[in-house]
Amino acid sequence: MFKAKSNKDNQIISLKSKYWKDKRDDLKKIGKVDGFICQSCLKSVVLAWAAEPKTKPHFRHNPKNIDCDQNDESVEHTKGKELLFEYFQNRYSDVVDVIDIEHHIPQTGQIADVYVRFKNGQEWAIEYQRSNISLDTLNRRRALYKQANIKDIWIVGENLAKIQSDDTISFKRISQVLFQDTSFGKNCLMALNPDTGKVGIYRSITAINSRRYKSYKSFYDLDDIEFNLIGEPFGIRDVIDYKGYKYDFVHSGVLLLPQVSLQKSNLSKFRFLVVQEFMDYKDKAYINVPDELMKFIPKTCKDLDIDVEIVHSHENIQEIGQMHPVKIYPSKWRKRLNKINMEKYQQRADFSRWGYAISSLYSMATIESKTRWLESAVPFVRMRRYLYDQGIIDKLYDPADKIELLPLLNAVMKVLKVSSNDVIRESVKRGFISHMDIEVTGIFVIELLNKVGAICVERFNALGKGRIDLMF
Repeated sequence: MFKAKSNKDNQIISLKSKYWKDKRDDLKKIGKVDGFICQSCLKSVVLAWAAEPKTKPHFRHNPKNIDCDQNDESVEHTKGKELLFEYFQNRYSDVVDVIDIEHHIPQTGQIADVYVRFKNGQEWAIEYQRSNISLDTLNRRRALYKQANIKDIWIVGENLAKIQSDDTISFKRISQVLFQDTSFGKNCLMALNPDTGKVGIYRSITAINSRRYKSYKSFYDLDDIEFNLIGEPFGIRDVIDYKGYKYDFVHSGVLLLPQVSLQKSNLSKFRFLVVQEFMDYKDKAYINVPDELMKFIPKTCKDLDIDVEIVHSHENIQEIGQMHPVKIYPSKWRKRLNKINMEKYQQRADFSRWGYAISSLYSMATIESKTRWLESAVPFVRMRRYLYDQGIIDKLYDPADKIELLPLLNAVMKVLKVSSNDVIRESVKRGFISHMDIEVTGIFVIELLNKVGAICVERFNALGKGRIDLMF
């Protein structure tokens, strides 16, 4: 265990706190003079902290055979709750008043593996369960949390959810009892392997027999998952599987609001205030988020990307210019989602046509004045006209026109503001092509424009006007 009480003044000593983590000698003196007691059973414990420790510093009962809930923990359980404590500490420190490990809850008498109290007063108790405890014990603990109005989140060990050779899962009895219906589907469960730091999120668990189950399952690093506003875990696969909220606007366009935070709206008409910070400037807008999308909002409510549908025309004039969320997801997943969407798009799109090239070239050509998320709703004809008027393309190509090598390379050099009498030689020199008779395939066009896009982004970031991610 990581916490104990001083036998003299009942002061709680947490070995995970910043104050005590480097004070081995001081704690040794306290233990020798006053002694320590377990905060659960109030019996004697000793500090196990060697000068050159082979295990992490901890308290243990003395003698070891004391009958106490805190005495039955395995090494794996201790490591698992430590990982969860560090995860919540790293992720939620800005929005909480208290994050604690082995936290004693006075109103229930329980010790939660990890306890979180948010600034809005909401409380979570995170329990890491590796042992097959009795159903009566589990129900009693959950009832106590409910009476105290504390959200209890149960995460089982990988030992209670074992994947079999035929891809079915063997769930131990206590895991089966912890199946929960969530916003993401029925019969869901989360499991943590403390040795690998990996979590498994199981959805739509269905029984084959009394011990074997089939399930839709996804695996992530612990740091790569999120908990939503009501304490449900989710990962990038949940966002991928969601097709997006559907509206019935006739004249609208879709754009991306990147790296935003959400605040509670002070206007009754709207659910949230969206805040986007760019250097010293804050851009704000009110939006309503459909109930269906609420499950994708992380508890932190920050560092989010929101795909919105913006209304261009409507019979209700107040709707014009309003933004309506289609998808919400953590900004850290954007590149992976874009890659997955691009791979799907490549399967049905021909990138060797001018439609794709003109869109990308336009984004590059306008990068110094506007980032792409502001330009995503620009009609193709306007992008094409701009590139033609700027002399970047030599004619008004139709989207389905096949790309030829020389006009494409000329356009690339114009975007890069490179003057050359021999664009072929210049392109070879820059690593854009390897030989003149290269075939203009969709893959070639994508790779070329990605290289050029990276150069444009690097140049923009060097201007000191802000910083953007690779977007092409």
